[in-house]
Amino acid sequence: MEKKVFYKDVDSIKSETEGANRIAKLLEENRKRLVRMNKVQFILDESLVFELTTYRHGGMRGIKEHIRRMNPVAGEEDIDRVARSTTEPHVRDEHYPDMKEMPVIETVRHPLQAAGRKLRGEDFTFSKGKYKPTKELLSEIEEYHTRYIETARQAEYAAALEDLKEAITKVEKIHKEKGIYFTAWNFVQQTSVIGSETFELDRPFIAEHYLPLMK
Repeated sequence: MEKKVFYKDVDSIKSETEGANRIAKLLEENRKRLVRMNKVQFILDESLVFELTTYRHGGMRGIKEHIRRMNPVAGEEDIDRVARSTTEPHVRDEHYPDMKEMPVIETVRHPLQAAGRKLRGEDFTFSKGKYKPTKELLSEIEEYHTRYIETARQAEYAAALEDLKEAITKVEKIHKEKGIYFTAWNFVQQTSVIGSETFELDRPFIAEHYLPLMK
């Protein structure tokens, strides 16, 4: 059968989408900072802005790979110094004094995640000076927070739930007409037999407390 949407967590989709847009804005600002540094003295290619931003959460790996491609004999200390010079003012001022007072790259405090996974540099596009989350990432976020009816059994179950909702709504309407106000959950708790393994109406309780009110 063709799958149908049962539930879409709109709040989580909105929150993660806004989070992805904030990350894109941070990448944009960090790239501008790196461009300014590189104009004084070239440090790192601007394509590494995502790796620098996530320096403390796996980004260092990409930085090392890039530097070693450019300079195969670069040592660990040299690579670490270069990366930290873009993110830590005291390291930058020590090795690149001409860049004093320039803003450094702002690194994230926590791993970047969305759609239940760690974000990657390729989850963002750069065009005309701006970063944006890719359409694929936004679709993945929406898909991750969407639940589907995919089988006939699930469809049957969902239909039964709708029937239940309709029945409780009808009872609530009758209650309101009589000036009785209870939440649906309280009503179900009050009118079901306590301790029963299956849902069973507590007829004695209803007969004494509710039925007389319906005259």
